[in-house]
Amino acid sequence: MLPSPARFALMLGESAWQRAAFDAGAALVDGVVQLAWERHFEGADQIAPEPVADPAGAGLAFDAQCRLFHSRPGAARVERWLWQALDPLHPQADPPPADVLLDQLDPAQVWGALPREGAAFAPPAPAAPAAFVPRALACDPDGHLYVLDGAARRVWIIDLAQRRLLRGEPVPADAVHIAWFGRWLWVLGADGALLRLAARRAPQPGPLRAPAGAARLAFAPDGRLFVLTHAHAADAAVLLLGRPGHWLATPQELRYPGDPPFAFASGLAVAAGHLVVARRREELFGRVDLAPEAGLALAEPLAARRYDGMGIAATPDGRIVFFTARGPRHATGARLRYAGAGRVVGFRLDAGEPQAAWGRIMLDACLPPNCAIRLHAIVSDDDVEGPRLARTPPANQALAPVPAADQTPLPLLAWLPAADARAQTLLARSDGSEQPWLVERERFDTFETCAPTTPGRYLWLVFELQGHSRATPRLRGVRAETPAHDWMRRLPQLYARQEGMRDFLQRYLAPLAGLDDDLAAQSAQRHALLKPCSTPAAALPWLAGWLGLTLDERWSERARRSFIREAPWLLRRRGTPWALRRMIEIVTGAPVLIVEQFRLRGLGRLGADASGQGWDEPAVLGLGLRVGGPLGRAEVQGEAAEIADSFALNAHRFAVIVQAELTPETEAAVRHLLEQHRPAHTLYSLCALGQGARMGRGLQLGLNTVLGAGSAFGPLQLGAATLGRNQVLGQARATGPGGLRPGRVRLGADSHIG
Repeated sequence: MLPSPARFALMLGESAWQRAAFDAGAALVDGVVQLAWERHFEGADQIAPEPVADPAGAGLAFDAQCRLFHSRPGAARVERWLWQALDPLHPQADPPPADVLLDQLDPAQVWGALPREGAAFAPPAPAAPAAFVPRALACDPDGHLYVLDGAARRVWIIDLAQRRLLRGEPVPADAVHIAWFGRWLWVLGADGALLRLAARRAPQPGPLRAPAGAARLAFAPDGRLFVLTHAHAADAAVLLLGRPGHWLATPQELRYPGDPPFAFASGLAVAAGHLVVARRREELFGRVDLAPEAGLALAEPLAARRYDGMGIAATPDGRIVFFTARGPRHATGARLRYAGAGRVVGFRLDAGEPQAAWGRIMLDACLPPNCAIRLHAIVSDDDVEGPRLARTPPANQALAPVPAADQTPLPLLAWLPAADARAQTLLARSDGSEQPWLVERERFDTFETCAPTTPGRYLWLVFELQGHSRATPRLRGVRAETPAHDWMRRLPQLYARQEGMRDFLQRYLAPLAGLDDDLAAQSAQRHALLKPCSTPAAALPWLAGWLGLTLDERWSERARRSFIREAPWLLRRRGTPWALRRMIEIVTGAPVLIVEQFRLRGLGRLGADASGQGWDEPAVLGLGLRVGGPLGRAEVQGEAAEIADSFALNAHRFAVIVQAELTPETEAAVRHLLEQHRPAHTLYSLCALGQGARMGRGLQLGLNTVLGAGSAFGPLQLGAATLGRNQVLGQARATGPGGLRPGRVRLGADSHIG
């Protein structure tokens, strides 16, 4: 009778590790166990924190075009920076000139752009304030900039496309901060009052109040509202108020063991799934993990050298930007000093039956040089009552409640190993994880050791993490095999009479038995090799060979897997516009449009034709399109030379429009793909976004091009611009493409000229 296949008891994920007990040197970050960080590691050049000159702060905000707006209260102006050109992670070969990189909106420009009194469609002109002190800023998707004026006690709403002021809404005298979320601009008062308004909506009271002393607010993507109270003070705190429709009756304060992580906080921002809290100048930015399973745990902080202490904002790609005396910068990962050692005690693992034999223990871990993880295993057949180890939180979290905690108890205090007890070492598996055909996307290696040979139903694991100040080991998950191998039963009983010999042989045979089990599991799951989503990346060329494909190494792994998965349908329709379009979409990851030139070769004209040949009837795309003449006539009309040129210029030609900017490597891969799979008698032209286009040659107005606002277009102003030279009618809208479209807009209602 064959033995039953082995199964594993797991410790994996944030919720599982929260059931364990952590000492002061261990932390839990994004579901991974590691050493706790102690402080910023800067060595001798560490700079002491500096006070902030203006506690009221300034504003930072990004618009939809990735332009950074920064308020300067002392200079009474708002600056506009082209962040994409300044971004150090994406340097440009030819940066724009300095006068283009930096622009500003001062009161003279904003109020000077108002239309003359009595002009058509002119909104009521608000009076210019005697003093202008811009503080907090916010942008909405419709191209409006909101400026909180600390002197006039108003929120000014500026149309960025028109560079003019729409109106000013009065706000309470103690308004301290604004933020845009959920089609509303939220205005926070120092007494905790919340006000909502929008570009085209009247102000209305908010659904709740924050505690007194509120100074900053920030919304998470799921709607959770965080408020910073008592900014720039030692008792500064961050509170969670809930989300729209699910507000908390009592705000939840974010508390953590050790020193207050938010003391002297000066700003809030949400970026890449984390709440970032800025502190004093030359201090680290705190980060809170906003993942639902993380329980608002602290993540590793960020460094912000020369931060001016006036506020922070999130960049469109999930980083944090702040200002220095030399301009904007983005926060980077801090150089941390980690604890030298830490201990984590796992909860009880249950084999399900008494006298069970535990086999291999697998750990998915990352061990930098001079770092190690040691393991202690406790096996018992009876979980007797007695003083137990109390569950303690990681160093970066508060103790979180867990469901059914009595079903996963910690070991007895008497069973815990001593500090100097000898621990088991780990062996790095050279062939990776034991899981068959696992597609590993994170840089964690699999380590293996053996459980004690003592039989027992329950197993507790104690992990000793050892590192140094510059690096920490990381432990993601643990799998304990049960039952162990039964090879001892296949040997003569002579080898199992003595306990020492039996234990030695059990451990000695464990690697061989494990290899046999792993190979058997791979054999049982070998059908996974034939699935593009589960086969290892190294086996993708082999799998493609079964379909007669040769994969291009310039393609991404995602593109190669998708191409293999869809190859049967693509090859069945190879050479058709649908197949070519889908192939290029897989490689580029962007929408693709293929325009066949013969569909646009008609000689139809607009207006009446004096020759009387009937050319005044419009040509129609689709059924029965002919070269020259209207539909319903069998003969082809027009001069012979014109008809011949129309065929020669358009027959067997097509244009490929990729709606993305292509790198030289990707463009070369697309051209190679077209050479391999296009019909042999055809010619093509490739056009990508940013390479320009010629109207009538590959791009057709109304077919694949919409005339509207873009990064290279400006609004048309009568007497100051020329239509056709980078000028358009109308402006971009959040609900669809910009510009005027016949039959879609009404002049005077939602669009106007100028």
